[in-house]
Amino acid sequence: MHAPAHFTPVPLDKAYRLLNHGPTVLVSAAHGGQPNVMAAAWACALDFSPPKVTVVLDKATRTRELVEASGHFALQLPTVPQAALTEALGTESAHTHPDKLQRHHVELFDAPGLNDVPAEHRPPLVPGCAAWLVCRVIPEPHNQQTYDLFIGEVIGAWADGRIFKDGHWDYENAGPEWRSLHYIAGGHFYAIGDAIRARPAGHFHAHGSLAPGSVGGLAKIARVCPPPRPVPCFNLEDLAQGVLCSSSSDQGSSRLPTAARTLATLSGETGGALWPQDWRM
Repeated sequence: MHAPAHFTPVPLDKAYRLLNHGPTVLVSAAHGGQPNVMAAAWACALDFSPPKVTVVLDKATRTRELVEASGHFALQLPTVPQAALTEALGTESAHTHPDKLQRHHVELFDAPGLNDVPAEHRPPLVPGCAAWLVCRVIPEPHNQQTYDLFIGEVIGAWADGRIFKDGHWDYENAGPEWRSLHYIAGGHFYAIGDAIRARPAGHFHAHGSLAPGSVGGLAKIARVCPPPRPVPCFNLEDLAQGVLCSSSSDQGSSRLPTAARTLATLSGETGGALWPQDWRM
Protein backbone atom coordinates (compact mmCIF):
# COMPACT_ATOMS: atom_id res chain seq x y z
CA MET A 1 0.00 0.00 0.00
CA HIS A 2 0.99 3.65 -0.38
CA ALA A 3 2.07 5.89 2.46
CA PRO A 4 -0.95 7.16 4.41
CA ALA A 5 -2.26 10.69 4.22
CA HIS A 6 -0.53 13.18 6.55
CA PHE A 7 2.69 11.11 6.40
CA THR A 8 4.99 14.08 6.93
CA PRO A 9 8.83 14.13 6.94
CA VAL A 10 10.49 15.15 10.21
CA PRO A 11 13.91 16.86 10.07
CA LEU A 12 16.50 14.45 11.41
CA ASP A 13 17.69 16.96 14.01
CA LYS A 14 14.18 16.79 15.52
CA ALA A 15 13.80 13.00 15.29
CA TYR A 16 14.73 12.47 18.95
CA ARG A 17 11.59 14.35 19.98
CA LEU A 18 9.45 11.57 18.55
CA LEU A 19 10.66 9.24 21.34
CA ASN A 20 11.34 11.68 24.19
CA HIS A 21 8.11 10.84 26.01
CA GLY A 22 8.92 7.12 26.33
CA PRO A 23 6.22 5.45 24.22
CA THR A 24 5.78 1.77 23.49
CA VAL A 25 6.94 1.10 19.94
CA LEU A 26 6.37 -1.33 17.12
CA VAL A 27 9.62 -2.66 15.68
CA SER A 28 9.63 -3.83 12.08
CA ALA A 29 12.28 -5.38 9.88
CA ALA A 30 12.56 -7.42 6.69
CA HIS A 31 15.04 -9.69 4.99
CA GLY A 32 14.78 -12.05 2.04
CA GLY A 33 11.19 -11.08 1.37
CA GLN A 34 10.10 -11.88 4.94
CA PRO A 35 8.75 -8.92 6.95
CA ASN A 36 7.85 -8.96 10.61
CA VAL A 37 6.61 -6.61 13.33
CA MET A 38 6.92 -6.88 17.12
CA ALA A 39 6.22 -4.62 20.08
CA ALA A 40 8.92 -3.33 22.41
CA ALA A 41 8.61 -1.47 25.69
CA TRP A 42 12.24 -0.37 26.01
CA ALA A 43 13.22 2.11 23.30
CA CYS A 44 14.62 5.61 23.62
CA ALA A 45 16.55 8.42 21.96
CA LEU A 46 20.32 8.27 22.39
CA ASP A 47 21.96 11.13 20.49
CA PHE A 48 21.19 14.30 18.53
CA SER A 49 23.56 14.42 15.56
CA PRO A 50 23.55 12.13 13.85
CA PRO A 51 20.34 11.07 15.57
CA LYS A 52 20.55 7.68 17.28
CA VAL A 53 18.12 5.46 19.17
CA THR A 54 18.31 2.30 21.24
CA VAL A 55 15.91 -0.62 21.53
CA VAL A 56 16.04 -3.90 23.46
CA LEU A 57 15.29 -6.97 21.31
CA ASP A 58 15.27 -10.40 22.92
CA LYS A 59 17.23 -13.19 21.26
CA ALA A 60 14.11 -15.34 21.00
CA THR A 61 12.29 -12.94 18.69
CA ARG A 62 12.00 -13.39 14.95
CA THR A 63 12.24 -9.65 14.38
CA ARG A 64 15.69 -9.56 15.95
CA GLU A 65 16.88 -12.18 13.47
CA LEU A 66 15.64 -9.99 10.61
CA VAL A 67 17.31 -6.91 12.11
CA GLU A 68 20.63 -8.73 12.39
CA ALA A 69 20.34 -10.07 8.83
CA SER A 70 19.29 -6.79 7.21
CA GLY A 71 21.14 -4.26 9.35
CA HIS A 72 18.02 -2.07 9.53
CA PHE A 73 14.87 -1.65 11.61
CA ALA A 74 12.01 0.80 12.05
CA LEU A 75 10.44 2.12 15.24
CA GLN A 76 6.81 3.20 15.09
CA LEU A 77 4.55 4.81 17.68
CA PRO A 78 1.17 3.04 17.88
CA THR A 79 -1.89 4.98 18.99
CA VAL A 80 -4.78 4.21 21.34
CA PRO A 81 -6.94 2.38 18.75
CA GLN A 82 -3.95 0.10 18.12
CA ALA A 83 -3.61 -1.06 21.74
CA ALA A 84 -5.03 -4.53 21.13
CA LEU A 85 -2.96 -4.90 17.97
CA THR A 86 0.18 -3.84 19.86
CA GLU A 87 -0.53 -6.40 22.57
CA ALA A 88 -1.05 -9.14 19.99
CA LEU A 89 2.11 -8.32 18.06
CA GLY A 90 4.03 -8.30 21.33
CA THR A 91 2.82 -11.64 22.63
CA GLU A 92 2.71 -13.81 19.51
CA SER A 93 5.92 -14.92 17.87
CA ALA A 94 6.39 -15.44 14.15
CA HIS A 95 8.41 -18.51 15.12
CA THR A 96 5.21 -20.23 16.32
CA HIS A 97 2.75 -18.22 14.18
CA PRO A 98 4.42 -17.58 10.81
CA ASP A 99 1.17 -16.00 9.56
CA LYS A 100 0.97 -13.59 12.49
CA LEU A 101 0.75 -10.46 10.38
CA GLN A 102 -2.02 -11.94 8.23
CA ARG A 103 -3.90 -13.22 11.28
CA HIS A 104 -4.02 -9.73 12.73
CA HIS A 105 -4.66 -8.00 9.40
CA VAL A 106 -1.49 -5.93 9.58
CA GLU A 107 -1.05 -3.73 6.52
CA LEU A 108 2.42 -2.54 5.58
CA PHE A 109 3.79 0.22 3.38
CA ASP A 110 7.23 1.30 2.19
CA ALA A 111 8.92 4.48 3.34
CA PRO A 112 9.83 6.80 0.46
CA GLY A 113 13.30 8.05 -0.33
CA LEU A 114 15.40 5.21 1.08
CA ASN A 115 17.27 4.59 -2.14
CA ASP A 116 20.52 3.83 -0.32
CA VAL A 117 18.92 0.85 1.43
CA PRO A 118 18.58 -2.34 -0.65
CA ALA A 119 14.92 -3.10 -1.27
CA GLU A 120 15.07 -6.44 0.56
CA HIS A 121 16.46 -4.72 3.66
CA ARG A 122 13.99 -1.84 3.92
CA PRO A 123 11.86 -2.20 7.03
CA PRO A 124 8.13 -2.05 6.25
CA LEU A 125 6.01 0.49 8.11
CA VAL A 126 2.64 0.08 9.83
CA PRO A 127 -0.10 2.62 8.98
CA GLY A 128 -2.15 4.23 11.72
CA CYS A 129 0.85 5.07 13.88
CA ALA A 130 1.74 8.57 15.06
CA ALA A 131 5.38 8.48 13.94
CA TRP A 132 7.93 6.31 12.16
CA LEU A 133 11.74 6.19 12.38
CA VAL A 134 13.84 4.08 10.00
CA CYS A 135 17.24 3.18 11.41
CA ARG A 136 20.52 1.64 10.29
CA VAL A 137 22.08 -0.66 12.88
CA ILE A 138 25.35 0.55 14.40
CA PRO A 139 26.99 -2.79 15.17
CA GLU A 140 27.88 -3.22 18.83
CA PRO A 141 28.30 -7.01 19.21
CA HIS A 142 29.01 -6.92 22.95
CA ASN A 143 25.92 -4.84 23.77
CA GLN A 144 23.75 -6.91 21.44
CA GLN A 145 24.81 -10.27 22.84
CA THR A 146 25.16 -9.32 26.50
CA TYR A 147 22.32 -6.83 26.94
CA ASP A 148 20.11 -7.40 23.85
CA LEU A 149 20.64 -3.69 23.22
CA PHE A 150 20.63 -2.44 19.62
CA ILE A 151 21.77 1.03 18.58
CA GLY A 152 20.44 2.54 15.37
CA GLU A 153 21.21 5.70 13.45
CA VAL A 154 18.02 7.33 12.25
CA ILE A 155 18.16 7.71 8.48
CA GLY A 156 14.52 8.69 7.93
CA ALA A 157 11.78 10.07 10.18
CA TRP A 158 8.13 10.89 9.62
CA ALA A 159 5.10 11.77 11.74
CA ASP A 160 1.42 12.31 11.24
CA GLY A 161 1.26 16.02 10.50
CA ARG A 162 -1.97 16.41 12.44
CA ILE A 163 -0.29 15.75 15.79
CA PHE A 164 3.42 16.56 15.27
CA LYS A 165 3.87 20.12 14.05
CA ASP A 166 6.89 22.40 13.77
CA GLY A 167 9.08 19.87 15.57
CA HIS A 168 6.73 19.37 18.53
CA TRP A 169 3.94 17.04 19.59
CA ASP A 170 0.52 18.71 19.64
CA TYR A 171 -1.45 16.18 21.67
CA GLU A 172 -3.39 18.86 23.53
CA ASN A 173 -5.08 19.90 20.28
CA ALA A 174 -5.66 16.39 18.93
CA GLY A 175 -8.34 13.84 19.69
CA PRO A 176 -7.73 11.25 22.43
CA GLU A 177 -7.48 8.50 19.83
CA TRP A 178 -4.09 9.96 18.79
CA ARG A 179 -2.40 9.53 22.17
CA SER A 180 0.65 7.29 22.35
CA LEU A 181 0.72 4.06 24.36
CA HIS A 182 2.89 3.42 27.43
CA TYR A 183 3.14 -0.20 28.52
CA ILE A 184 3.06 -1.13 32.19
CA ALA A 185 2.50 -4.90 32.55
CA GLY A 186 -0.08 -7.65 32.10
CA GLY A 187 -1.78 -6.13 29.05
CA HIS A 188 -2.09 -2.75 30.79
CA PHE A 189 -1.25 0.45 28.91
CA TYR A 190 -1.48 4.10 29.81
CA ALA A 191 -2.09 6.79 27.21
CA ILE A 192 -0.04 9.96 27.36
CA GLY A 193 -1.74 12.57 29.55
CA ASP A 194 -2.21 16.31 29.57
CA ALA A 195 0.43 18.88 28.67
CA ILE A 196 2.08 20.73 31.56
CA ARG A 197 4.09 23.93 31.04
CA ALA A 198 6.84 24.03 33.66
CA ARG A 199 8.11 27.54 32.94
CA PRO A 200 7.06 30.84 31.37
CA ALA A 201 8.60 31.66 28.02
CA GLY A 202 12.00 33.34 28.21
CA HIS A 203 12.88 32.21 31.75
CA PHE A 204 15.55 29.73 30.79
CA HIS A 205 19.11 30.52 29.80
CA ALA A 206 20.38 29.09 26.53
CA HIS A 207 21.99 26.19 28.40
CA GLY A 208 18.68 25.29 30.02
CA SER A 209 19.04 26.59 33.60
CA LEU A 210 16.52 28.83 35.34
CA ALA A 211 17.12 32.53 34.89
CA PRO A 212 17.62 34.59 38.09
CA GLY A 213 14.34 35.59 39.71
CA SER A 214 12.26 33.13 37.72
CA VAL A 215 11.32 30.84 40.62
CA GLY A 216 8.79 33.38 41.86
CA GLY A 217 7.25 33.47 38.40
CA LEU A 218 6.89 29.70 38.44
CA ALA A 219 5.24 29.88 41.86
CA LYS A 220 2.76 32.43 40.51
CA ILE A 221 1.91 30.09 37.65
CA ALA A 222 1.35 27.26 40.13
CA ARG A 223 -1.11 29.42 42.09
CA VAL A 224 -3.20 30.53 39.13
CA CYS A 225 -3.35 27.24 37.22
CA PRO A 226 -6.73 25.47 37.60
CA PRO A 227 -6.89 21.89 38.87
CA PRO A 228 -5.97 19.41 36.14
CA ARG A 229 -8.67 17.70 34.16
CA PRO A 230 -9.14 13.97 34.81
CA VAL A 231 -6.57 12.03 32.83
CA PRO A 232 -8.34 9.71 30.36
CA CYS A 233 -7.94 6.01 30.93
CA PHE A 234 -8.46 3.34 28.31
CA ASN A 235 -9.84 -0.12 28.87
CA LEU A 236 -8.89 -2.50 26.05
CA GLU A 237 -12.30 -4.19 26.06
CA ASP A 238 -13.98 -0.78 25.81
CA LEU A 239 -11.61 0.17 23.02
CA ALA A 240 -12.77 -2.84 21.07
CA GLN A 241 -16.27 -1.41 21.28
CA GLY A 242 -15.12 2.11 20.50
CA VAL A 243 -15.76 3.48 24.01
CA LEU A 244 -13.49 6.07 25.63
CA CYS A 245 -13.77 6.25 29.42
CA SER A 246 -12.52 8.87 31.85
CA SER A 247 -10.92 8.35 35.26
CA SER A 248 -13.75 10.44 36.67
CA SER A 249 -16.95 8.41 36.83
CA ASP A 250 -19.26 11.36 36.12
CA GLN A 251 -17.56 12.30 32.86
CA GLY A 252 -19.63 9.96 30.74
CA SER A 253 -18.16 8.41 27.62
CA SER A 254 -17.54 9.28 24.02
CA ARG A 255 -16.93 7.27 20.89
CA LEU A 256 -13.61 6.63 19.22
CA PRO A 257 -13.41 6.29 15.43
CA THR A 258 -14.86 3.25 13.72
CA ALA A 259 -11.36 1.75 13.38
CA ALA A 260 -11.20 1.26 17.14
CA ARG A 261 -14.48 -0.63 17.17
CA THR A 262 -13.06 -3.22 14.82
CA LEU A 263 -10.40 -4.32 17.30
CA ALA A 264 -10.91 -7.78 18.74
CA THR A 265 -11.52 -7.83 22.51
CA LEU A 266 -8.64 -9.33 24.42
CA SER A 267 -9.55 -12.62 26.08
CA GLY A 268 -7.91 -11.77 29.41
CA GLU A 269 -4.70 -11.04 31.26
CA THR A 270 -1.46 -12.42 29.96
CA GLY A 271 -0.56 -13.96 33.31
CA GLY A 272 2.08 -11.52 34.51
CA ALA A 273 4.28 -8.61 33.61
CA LEU A 274 5.46 -8.43 30.02
CA TRP A 275 9.06 -7.26 30.08
CA PRO A 276 10.99 -6.89 26.81
CA GLN A 277 12.07 -10.52 26.89
CA ASP A 278 8.37 -11.48 26.91
CA TRP A 279 7.57 -9.68 23.68
CA ARG A 280 7.50 -12.57 21.23
CA MET A 281 7.92 -11.51 17.63
